[in-house]
Amino acid sequence: MTTEAGVFAKNVSLTLVGKIVPILITIISIPILLSELGVSRFGLLMIIMMFIGYFGLLDLGIPRAIIHFMAKNKNQSDFNLLDFIHTCFSVLVLISSVSGILIYLASPMLMIDVLKMDVEFVDEAILSLRIIAITLPILILSGVYRGILESVQDFRILNLYQIIFGSLNYGLPILVVWVEPTLTGVVVAMLATRIVNTYFLFKSSKGHITGLDVQFKIVQSMIQPLFRYTGWLSLSNILIPILSYADRFLIAFVLTLDDVTYYSTPMEITTRFGLITFSLVIVAFPTLSQAHVDNREKAMRMYQMMMKSLMIVGFFISINVILLSETLIRIWLGQPFVEPMVDILRILMIALFVNTLAQTPSTYLQSAGRPDIVAKINMALIASTILILYVLIQYVGTEGAAWARLLYHVFDAVLLYYFCKTAFKLNPLERFLLPTGVSLGLLIAAHYFDIGFIGWLVSIPVQIGLAYISYRYILTVQERSVIHGLYTTYVNR
Repeated sequence: MTTEAGVFAKNVSLTLVGKIVPILITIISIPILLSELGVSRFGLLMIIMMFIGYFGLLDLGIPRAIIHFMAKNKNQSDFNLLDFIHTCFSVLVLISSVSGILIYLASPMLMIDVLKMDVEFVDEAILSLRIIAITLPILILSGVYRGILESVQDFRILNLYQIIFGSLNYGLPILVVWVEPTLTGVVVAMLATRIVNTYFLFKSSKGHITGLDVQFKIVQSMIQPLFRYTGWLSLSNILIPILSYADRFLIAFVLTLDDVTYYSTPMEITTRFGLITFSLVIVAFPTLSQAHVDNREKAMRMYQMMMKSLMIVGFFISINVILLSETLIRIWLGQPFVEPMVDILRILMIALFVNTLAQTPSTYLQSAGRPDIVAKINMALIASTILILYVLIQYVGTEGAAWARLLYHVFDAVLLYYFCKTAFKLNPLERFLLPTGVSLGLLIAAHYFDIGFIGWLVSIPVQIGLAYISYRYILTVQERSVIHGLYTTYVNR
């Protein structure tokens, strides 16, 4: 195995471990939180977490900008890295502080007038949202230091923190609800975890960049190149969360907090499984950014490898969760939750597979300095997606929201691949349409033909056969060397 493949495989394996452990903690924690808080209050927690997730992504795309500019200017003596990072830091402090003030003031209107929150929960909801507003600058600044560590590919420390603080994100609230089952206590515990995580990310970043400190300094010459790159990324970072969270927001607006729970719980688990495939994207982005500077042919090879690898991994995760969905929910939450959640989970796992496919062209475009294409696609889809969401929720309920999400990901993936191929004259993708179509067809069939636990056991030999075919006939020799690297890394851990 080449050294390059070995390093890439090691970074992917470390990132996988960093994602899987918090997933297990989340799976254990959700039933406890649901039992202690109750269905309605847990639904409200999902709404509050939606705000945390959305506001945390309002980072203007600066983490990826740091990776892009550190790769692009690696050997440029006239590029002052400290000035660039301090400028990024200062811009985020300004914008997040203003945003925090606006959110603090608007909290009653959001909870009472927009979401029409029940009187029973409104005080907790407003207080929780205001606490988020106060801590917003710290939440957003974590992205600066994460971008630095990803750029230098220090995935060992990144994933150590991911294991610790990702696990505490759900683990600490369990201790809180056992003492006093309040929404505010859970939110404070989650935010405290993120604040401490930001501190440790900063300390680790100092070890890689001499002179790095908390300094408010805006270098005027850095502003234009920064915003030229992040302008479109910023738009994507605003639009993508709107598209990601609109379903839960509209369910709360049109239906009830109980329905938010029935939809958000499968959504939360689907998102966690999505972090497994996203591990490859996290590792690939800094490498792709550097490859666009040094070796465009290498970037194209990575594009092909990502596309095939994400398709294969995404399929096997989705098919197993779909086949086991009823059994998993029954064991995990209990029989009363099976009927309102099982179909939603299955549809969302199909949507996850399609979204996994879309990660390859999206990452390639952003690493190549074309985030504008990603943003324009989101702009084109946002109005129609929200309209479809609203109509399907009105007439089909929570399951309609899941179908709307699937439709969005299908259109998003198709457009991303088309523009990625057009803009960069990549190798034709037609030969991957057949395995992609077969994979999607099998997932849809698994959703409609409920074969249960026994059927899943019977499917295992078939899955092993499909895995061998994928490994032998879809992956190239070099791509298989990365798989060997992953295996060797885990064996030697």
